[in-house]
Amino acid sequence: MTVAQTASQRLLLGAFALPEDQALVCWRQWREGVDIVNLGPESARLLPTIVHGRPKWLAEDPARNIIRGLCRRAWTEHQIGLRSLARIVTSLRSSGISRGVLCGSAAVGQYYAERKSIRPFESPEWLIGSHEVDVALGVLSSEGWQLPETGLADMHYGVWLSQTGAERVHLIWRRRWNCEGPSKTNSFELPGATVEVLPPEELLAEVLLTPEGGSQLAWQWDALAITAERKLDWRRVETLTDQDELAVSRLRELRDEWGIAVPGYLTHSARGGFLRQRIRRINRDYRWVARNDGARPSVTGLAAYCVKRWWRVFIVPGRGQ
Repeated sequence: MTVAQTASQRLLLGAFALPEDQALVCWRQWREGVDIVNLGPESARLLPTIVHGRPKWLAEDPARNIIRGLCRRAWTEHQIGLRSLARIVTSLRSSGISRGVLCGSAAVGQYYAERKSIRPFESPEWLIGSHEVDVALGVLSSEGWQLPETGLADMHYGVWLSQTGAERVHLIWRRRWNCEGPSKTNSFELPGATVEVLPPEELLAEVLLTPEGGSQLAWQWDALAITAERKLDWRRVETLTDQDELAVSRLRELRDEWGIAVPGYLTHSARGGFLRQRIRRINRDYRWVARNDGARPSVTGLAAYCVKRWWRVFIVPGRGQ
């Protein structure tokens, strides 16, 4: 379920997402009620997403130097993160892993950049083929990236690698949310490298399906950055989210509270009752696993999947077993 926002959080989100005149009203209302000097870390992290690229908003603000300092620090951290990602991509490409796709917050950040906004840079997520994992881990280990103490045990989707200086990267070889694989990719410029990035429909599906607490920002920020003034393939979004209850409720909020033109068929809960929804989910999850393992989905494969993962299938169903 979606966690309710406080009045202060709502004003900040309005200052980010609403049309300019309304956004300015939200910003002024928020500023009247806060002391920047004693601002909490969560709100401080959000300011660069709102006021970077809007210098007029700060012209007469007595705390403008503090706010500008927060924006400069966010910009610097963002550039460091992108350069770190570029080094990783260059190293993998030199080892023969030429194809990879940028996912996660670093990918969503491109839509903030279009608004002259800065999204807090979280650890980059890089998607590679499952057959390239051993080579990739060997290359990154030789450059000082370390596996978690548990090694690769239970690392079904990917692994977090860390380096001195608190740098982290999430190397992914299976995707939780999409059993069909990316329909296409777009290009994204890093410092010294051009990479492929998931298209907006894929990124939006990740945002809609990720539980609360899975990101530094509330889901609304990324969803509104992706959907604002952009024509999306909503049928693709429907396929990816598969009438998931969490996604449906969030799409309703985007439509009803933020004026996003979400088609009506995406805001209706799945029909057919509990059993039909369970069967749909099992089939979707099996197809996801099969495609990530390089196998062609089949009835025989589905039966074997249900036997092998009976606990997750019948007792504790989830997404992407």
